[in-house]
Amino acid sequence: MPQSDNSLILQAPQQKDILFFNENGFVETNSKVKKIKSSLKSNSNSAKKQVKFPEDENIIKDYSDAPKTGWIPGKYSTNDLLESYLKSCDRHKTRPLNRLIPQLKALQDIECSNGEKVNVLNLKNEKLDSKQMESIEEVFKRLSFKTIDLESSQFEDDTTGAILFEILDYYDTCERLILTNVKGFGLFGWQELSKYIKKSASIETIELKYQIFSELIYFTYLARSFRFAQSLKIVHLENSNINSRFLSILSTALRDNETIKELYLCDNKIQPQDSQSLANIIKENKCLELIDLKNNNLQDAGLATICMSLSERSSLNATNYGLKSLCIANNSITTTGCTYLCKALIHNCTLTNLNISNNSLTNESIFELKEALIVNKKIESLILNKVRITDEGVIALAEYIAETPVLRRLDLRENEIRLGGLMALASSIKFNKTIDRIDLDREPKRENSIKDSVETSKRLIQDINECCLSNRRERERNEIIHQKDNQRIDEEYDYVKLQDSNELSKSPSTENNSSTSSSNISAEEDIDIIAKDDELLRKILNRTYHTNSPNLHSPVHPNEDIINLFNIENGTNDIHSEQKTKKENVEEFQFIEQDLTLNAADFEKIICKSTPLNFEKPNNQVNLCKKRLDFDQTEIADLINELIDRIEKNLELDSYLLDTSGNYLPAEILTPESTPVQKPSIKEPLFASQLTNSQLSEELSNEILL
Repeated sequence: MPQSDNSLILQAPQQKDILFFNENGFVETNSKVKKIKSSLKSNSNSAKKQVKFPEDENIIKDYSDAPKTGWIPGKYSTNDLLESYLKSCDRHKTRPLNRLIPQLKALQDIECSNGEKVNVLNLKNEKLDSKQMESIEEVFKRLSFKTIDLESSQFEDDTTGAILFEILDYYDTCERLILTNVKGFGLFGWQELSKYIKKSASIETIELKYQIFSELIYFTYLARSFRFAQSLKIVHLENSNINSRFLSILSTALRDNETIKELYLCDNKIQPQDSQSLANIIKENKCLELIDLKNNNLQDAGLATICMSLSERSSLNATNYGLKSLCIANNSITTTGCTYLCKALIHNCTLTNLNISNNSLTNESIFELKEALIVNKKIESLILNKVRITDEGVIALAEYIAETPVLRRLDLRENEIRLGGLMALASSIKFNKTIDRIDLDREPKRENSIKDSVETSKRLIQDINECCLSNRRERERNEIIHQKDNQRIDEEYDYVKLQDSNELSKSPSTENNSSTSSSNISAEEDIDIIAKDDELLRKILNRTYHTNSPNLHSPVHPNEDIINLFNIENGTNDIHSEQKTKKENVEEFQFIEQDLTLNAADFEKIICKSTPLNFEKPNNQVNLCKKRLDFDQTEIADLINELIDRIEKNLELDSYLLDTSGNYLPAEILTPESTPVQKPSIKEPLFASQLTNSQLSEELSNEILL
């Protein structure tokens, strides 16, 4: 029978053949497939490819920097902030947030191009979904926020939180994230939050209060992010049931953390058996400075474990780092637990703030605590609020207050303190110069046996507060003085550094000048003009000005440089004459800032405002002067005559003042009881002045002008 073109001829397969379907759907046997593979293999072997690389120098011919993509602060204008948000809501088909609209109106036209940040973005008590999160991204494009507050908000599904943290991770400007009592977190949300904490370079504070972790895996993701955090410093986990297994996971994560400084674990129902995890955190973490454990149930056994870690931490070279603040308020601690704490304080050298309020300590615990604090000498803040102590315990603390040089705050509210305890505190604080705050009950306890006890107690409390206020003002004043001293030291250091750099930049030809010219330059750096009359010079050098500057009464002789200057062996007179001829007609000369105390009128006449002045020296060297003298020639004679008269009078009156023991007595400390005695037989030593180089520079210049 003739076959048509469209007919299909089927061949029966052999016994060992395996059927295959090719790309056209036809059946092929394994024998045919083997033939095809062998033919392809022979073709590939016949045409082998060879790859050659250039030499090392020619491998890379050119390169280009990667394009700068991503968000840049100030890239988008804020002029259309509200309009862009509303358009985004329309595009995503979702309603705008009523709480967000007035905030955007107030933030219209704010520039964030220089990195400025808005204080807070408030999204409290809002029901949020994924579409609303996508719409809010238009706000993050244009503004940076320090704080994003999502307290008591509710996420519609798991993806809502994931989208939010992806947006925060991309823009990375938030410093404080508040997620207190946020509901609707799922696995994806915790995963994205963990990634955000690990990668962020801006987040410093995260608050997860009242956050219930329904699954252990959720908290595992969170704790793992704490371990690798780059910028996180403060973690709030209050009232989140972080105990038992959760606390153990947190302890393991914080063991290697190097950024978190404050950890808040209040109201977490922590039991004594959980204290070992806390002890591991205190002992092994090198960065943690504060841990808040109030309103838990540690009891004496749990406190004993923590105190053991405090002692061991101090033995491991913990002087440079370690826990500084510990709060164990309301943890059912008794006198036994306080004994463990006192032993730890004796060995610990890092703890500065201690809060053991709302525990049953009694007076016996205060007696032990006083002895431990005397040895410790580190505690600056001691909170003993509601610890059931009476006047006996307060008297013991008053004895410590009179001796301590470090304590700055003491809280004794809600205790049985009566008139005797207040009198002890009022007496002891007069001997203390550091404590600036003592918290006492506003309404003192009434004593029926003593008349007007309440009024007397209020007066004593007022005296205590006044002493604290005086100490606080004195400390602030000292801090300002210390700050000014540091600023002055920095300025002097910069000036000396500038002078050194100028000396190093001198040319070799200047360094090879004659000895006369080099001596001339060194003399000009110390004083500008040297008097030719030795007698007049001795009078000026021996003059003592009584100023308020402590630098003028230092044991080191302030005129050592000038004394050494006049001990030049040969060629001294030549140097003086050369300086005189060179500076005969120079009206502008170097004048270094000084502390000389004159009359107000003279000071206003002579000293003008500090203005930089450049002038040329003989060797074309430019010096920077801090001050200059600027007055008319007609006023010079009168001013110099008054200055010379005052110098001679003071030389006659107080050059030889002695006290009764034969020692020299400065004029500013003379009292009516001290009777100065003249000693004319003993000649005043040469160069006994207490003037600084700057003061000598001014007087010498004035005398030469005369």
